[in-house]
Amino acid sequence: MEQRNIRLVAVGDDLLAGVGDPRTLGWFGRVMARTPQTSASISAYNLAAPNEGSEQLSTRWFDEARRRFLPGADNRLVIAPSTFDIDLGLTSARSRLNLANMVDMASQNSIRVLVVGPPRLSTRSVTVVSLIFRRLMQM
Repeated sequence: MEQRNIRLVAVGDDLLAGVGDPRTLGWFGRVMARTPQTSASISAYNLAAPNEGSEQLSTRWFDEARRRFLPGADNRLVIAPSTFDIDLGLTSARSRLNLANMVDMASQNSIRVLVVGPPRLSTRSVTVVSLIFRRLMQM
């Protein structure tokens, strides 16, 4: 029996990239290091870009990822969005639209998608976002 050829591309945030990880693997690298490749040949590519919002990610991902995909392979995409859109002042509607556009583009190109995240905000971040929201509601 022929072994499946899986091409797995991951795009996303600092946690995916391994920023602050003593082994610089990030969660994606750790998962791939523990994934047995007995029933499939898996080629994994981490295309993370720290401090990138969903707009920039939506613009760049396909051009970078398609070079790693192969015709006839089981091409897959992992999207790990960050919380950086909050810092950039993007609305949640715009963030969702950017993510939906990425999923649509992948689907149109027969690329299966898994969306993971965004990561939980720290208590301090939630407090800051809550204060900003309250101020906006008072305007």
